[in-house]
Amino acid sequence: MSSFLFQQSDILKLYNTAIEIASKIKSKGHSAYLVGGCVRDLILGRPTKDFDIATNCPVEEIKNLFPDANQKKPYRYGVFELKADDLYIEIAHFREDYDYDGRHSKVRLVDSVERDLKRRDFTINALALDPSTMEVLDLFDGLYDIRHSELRTIGDPEIRFKEDALRILRGIRFATKLDFQIEPKTQAAMTRYADKVKDLSHDWLRKEFIGIMESEKSHRGVKLLHETGLDKRLLPGAFTEYEEPEIIIQWLKKADEAGFDHVKKLAILLRKENPKKAEQVLNKLKFPKTEIKKITGFIDRLEWLGKWDSLSPDELVDMVDNDDFEGLLSLAEVFYEQSKWKNIKGSFKNILENSKNEYILNGEDIQELLDIKPGKMIKEILVYVRYNQLLGEIKTVEDAKKYAKVIVNKLK
Repeated sequence: MSSFLFQQSDILKLYNTAIEIASKIKSKGHSAYLVGGCVRDLILGRPTKDFDIATNCPVEEIKNLFPDANQKKPYRYGVFELKADDLYIEIAHFREDYDYDGRHSKVRLVDSVERDLKRRDFTINALALDPSTMEVLDLFDGLYDIRHSELRTIGDPEIRFKEDALRILRGIRFATKLDFQIEPKTQAAMTRYADKVKDLSHDWLRKEFIGIMESEKSHRGVKLLHETGLDKRLLPGAFTEYEEPEIIIQWLKKADEAGFDHVKKLAILLRKENPKKAEQVLNKLKFPKTEIKKITGFIDRLEWLGKWDSLSPDELVDMVDNDDFEGLLSLAEVFYEQSKWKNIKGSFKNILENSKNEYILNGEDIQELLDIKPGKMIKEILVYVRYNQLLGEIKTVEDAKKYAKVIVNKLK
């Protein structure tokens, strides 16, 4: 048991509820520890709302102690979920894994916290906090690795990654999220077994990938994906179009500094792909249709943006009105050199402001004004009116009506 001095802080206060629950279990004569990521984050001073408690308390007694807890399937694992004070607390019986198949394993309940910690993936996640003494049980030098900002597996990394390939992606996510270096042998094993991730479900691949891309240091995560060869398994083609892959890392670094979400960052990663190919890649990973549409829209419109002054009226209106136009402009700032970006930004300053105004005329207005039947021509007139409204040429309803009368003759 290693002593670790925890200062009273707002972060520590978040743990009070979880500590009280673990203490309640201990008061009945059982072992109970806060374990895993919540202990790691407490040591790092990072807030969390997800807590794991490991115990040897019998399942039936947990049910009696916490009647509001929800037992998770499969029931034989003895895992309960409890929501308290906006925190999510998972209570699980000590267990160990055996007979791995590359992702799943068989599980048996055990009485020892030491055996429970041994099954975990990385040393920094194999820490157990005793709620009564606030001392940390550290069997694998996790505290040392936290102090040195290093990620390493428990035991031989090749064995751990052969047991469960998802640990490879989890490791990159942790290194990205915590801004840790990956211990050389661990990273070498990630590279060697990168191909094993192809056997993982696309749901797990997407979940871990989004976790990497949502990080404030996603550019580091993508660099690690590229260095280990995992990028080819997740986003085939993302780097192949570039003579210097480092350029993507620089773009993502700017995106991190700007606080972009994973949707915009994926548009950066897939920018060189045509929208159809990007859609195929994202569909394979089962991204939501709404996100795929937005990402491919960004990719498509970024090409338009660079030649905006030669766009047809319907193309410009489509770009400005039917997409996240402000988001598109923020993406452009990442890609274009400062001089070109200033020109684009200056050109679109008024267009962006005018785009916030609703259409000055609608289809019924055009139909009544020009006495024409519903159809293609009304749509064309609306586009031309909106186009000139965006450019600032039309400011009032009267201006719009006059212009509509002129343009209808040209379209006939």
